[in-house]
Amino acid sequence: MDLRISEGSGTNTTLDDQSVQSPTRRAKVWEYFQQELVEVDGVMKVVCKYCGTKLTSKTNSGTNSLRNHVADTCPKILVEDRKRFIATMRKRPGEGSFVFDPRKTRECMVKWCISAKVAFNKFDDPFFAPWMESLQPSFSGVGRQTMRNDCIARFKMMRQELRNDLQSLNSCICL
Repeated sequence: MDLRISEGSGTNTTLDDQSVQSPTRRAKVWEYFQQELVEVDGVMKVVCKYCGTKLTSKTNSGTNSLRNHVADTCPKILVEDRKRFIATMRKRPGEGSFVFDPRKTRECMVKWCISAKVAFNKFDDPFFAPWMESLQPSFSGVGRQTMRNDCIARFKMMRQELRNDLQSLNSCICL
C-alpha cells in the first residue's frame, strides 16, 4: 500500500459549505492519515488510513497523539510498518531531532573511500543509487566522478594542512 502524502502547505477541503485548511504535513506520521480533515461534533479530526479512527488534528494538540496511535494502538498497521515508523522516531542519546546533512554524508563517504580503498567505479554500480535512496531519498548526485572530485579536494586540503604543520615545526625540513 502506497502511503505517500505530498508535503507542502496542505490543501483546502470544503465541509458543509465551509472552507477548512488541512494542516501542514511535514512529520512522517502524516503518511498514516488521510489528507482531508473531517468534522466531528464541531472539532476537526484526522482519520487513520488503516483503521478509520478519528483523532484530534495537529492544529489543536500537536502530532503526539497521532504518533502514539501509529506506534502503539492502531490494530491494523502491519508489524513491519509499525517497526519502520518507530525507527524514524528514535533519537540517539543526547541528540535533538535528526536533520539530514548531505555535506556531512559526503564527507563521511570520502573518508570511507580513502580508508577502505574503494574504487570509484563502485559508485556506478546499478545497486548503489537505490541503496542510497533507501537510506535517504533526498541524497542524490553521488557517482564516481563526484566521489573522485570529493576525494581529490579532501587530498588537497589534507596536503595543505600537513604543509602548514610542517612549516610550524622548528626543524630543517625543506618543502
